[in-house]
Amino acid sequence: MSTSMICRKRENPTGGRRGGYLLAAIAAIPLILLAPCGSASAATAARPRWSVRPAAVRCGLIRPGRMVTRQVTIKNTGRVPLTGTVGSLSSPFSVSPSGPFTLAPGQVLRLTVQCQPTQAGAASAKMLVTSNASARPMNVAVSGRGAKGAYPPAAASPTATATPTPTATATATATATAVATLAATATATATTTATATAAATATATPTATPTPYVLNGYVLIAGGMDNFNRVLSTAELYNPVSGAFDCTALGGVNSSTGACNNTMTDRRYSHTMTALQNGKVLIAGGLDIIGAGQGCVSTAEIFSPGSGTFTATGNMTDGHCFPHPAVLLQNGQVLITGGEDLTGNQVNTGDLYNPATGAFDCTGLGGVNSTTHFCNNTMTDVRFMDTATLLPTGQVLIAGGSDGTQVSTAEIFDPASGAFKATGSMSDSREFHRAVLLPSGPDAGEVLIAGGMDAAGTVLQTAELYNPATGTFTCAAGVSSTPPVCNASLTHGRYLFTATFLDAAFVSGPNAGKVLIAGGEDGTGKALATAELFDPASGLGWITGSMTTSRAFQIAKLLKTGPHAGQVLIAGGVDDNGDTLSSAELYNPATGTFTATGSMTTPRTSASAVLLP
Repeated sequence: MSTSMICRKRENPTGGRRGGYLLAAIAAIPLILLAPCGSASAATAARPRWSVRPAAVRCGLIRPGRMVTRQVTIKNTGRVPLTGTVGSLSSPFSVSPSGPFTLAPGQVLRLTVQCQPTQAGAASAKMLVTSNASARPMNVAVSGRGAKGAYPPAAASPTATATPTPTATATATATATAVATLAATATATATTTATATAAATATATPTATPTPYVLNGYVLIAGGMDNFNRVLSTAELYNPVSGAFDCTALGGVNSSTGACNNTMTDRRYSHTMTALQNGKVLIAGGLDIIGAGQGCVSTAEIFSPGSGTFTATGNMTDGHCFPHPAVLLQNGQVLITGGEDLTGNQVNTGDLYNPATGAFDCTGLGGVNSTTHFCNNTMTDVRFMDTATLLPTGQVLIAGGSDGTQVSTAEIFDPASGAFKATGSMSDSREFHRAVLLPSGPDAGEVLIAGGMDAAGTVLQTAELYNPATGTFTCAAGVSSTPPVCNASLTHGRYLFTATFLDAAFVSGPNAGKVLIAGGEDGTGKALATAELFDPASGLGWITGSMTTSRAFQIAKLLKTGPHAGQVLIAGGVDDNGDTLSSAELYNPATGTFTATGSMTTPRTSASAVLLP
């Protein structure tokens, strides 16, 4: 009698499939025998298997001249070699590598998709991927939208770059003059020679009881890109009393550029700014050329509120560019992790900044690796576009991000041991999400993780809560379906948004203890003006008043002093037309409304900001 054979599907402990159904027809009269997929008979008939993630790539809103990169991963999930071809993409998109490929079982091919529009308007293309695993090719949809406006002509670039960078002598003289003038209250000395300025300073110093600038509660915003895609070294301060941005404490206004005289030592965007325990601000990393992986800045600098000046400090041991997190630890040091390095590779390295020495070193990270010269202790996974949150225990939760594709994993950094260790995973993979510690209320001590984009390219409406006591994440609004999927918590799917905890120490009324979630982009790449209040008690967000304009890549800070204490300052970003914004507005939790406040001296997107202590 002739037989046929079917291999039995084998499930792994986590529910994923190993092997598959294989049918080897031997004769027309079937006697069906069941055998494990790992048997010799099944192995001889093994079929190639593969996965391509994500199936759709969304680059979002991009200003012409700027490049955004996304990752697509092809994996051989079978037990025999996988062969195939990656097709090219039409302009304004490109993919690398393209052409034929061969992958051994379990091997992964990571493709980099580049989105670089040359004009305004929507663009889309399909990347054709074929393989011996399927008769039908895989079409990966790629989309993006060029924003309004064009990159400035090449002839204008040298002038634009050189203008905001006066000579060190001129800057120092202007700063010294301004300090002496304010300290001695002798405005006539502002135009004196360096000798007269020094004399005025020496005379005024004994009587200058307060520091020249009292900036407690001011918001420092620095760097980013302007409306011509120029990377900025300029900075400005928001005065919570006057409700205006100005240059009073930053060396005055530069008559040529209209920006503040005192600038950072390096141009930067997508950098980090951290308020230190000594009142100063650490500014680190970022990029100084448009495009991920280009122009990585491994330098760092210090802003001193007392003098309103920026000075270089020690460099990081590794480059931490593009979106990477920085966290002020309870011991006063700053932990910086992940991002992209000087070659554009995503990294798992960490750095610790010690304000006492003004340097980054590996003392608290297992010492220096003699081969790589980076710190020995590294994260459990490569990550960029992730979040890092200081827990009440003094440990740090690092969650999500991308290691070539978006991940759901998370880990804990323990300053006591200087080590990173894995913790529970999120229900959703996420990048460009937001994380907020909930210091009070029913979920006090837990971390809210909201929104972002998952590995399939879906912009998420879900949110989850991390419990440090159990080391687990739970869906904020509960779960549904099988397998469990988080219910929607947010009113809109969002990424590139801001999330601000409305601290009851400064906010009164029923909205105290909630989280203001504002702006960002949705799944179509549309910049949003909508905002919502997330309630940790219910795990749901509900619509509050809309912003005066749509914004993504903006900054948001809760004001703690002045007549608007308890309100949230939101400034800059790009709107739905792709215009880089100089406008700013205030959210009032008592009324649930946004109102315009003073505009910045310079339009900025992808800038960083910090509330000065």
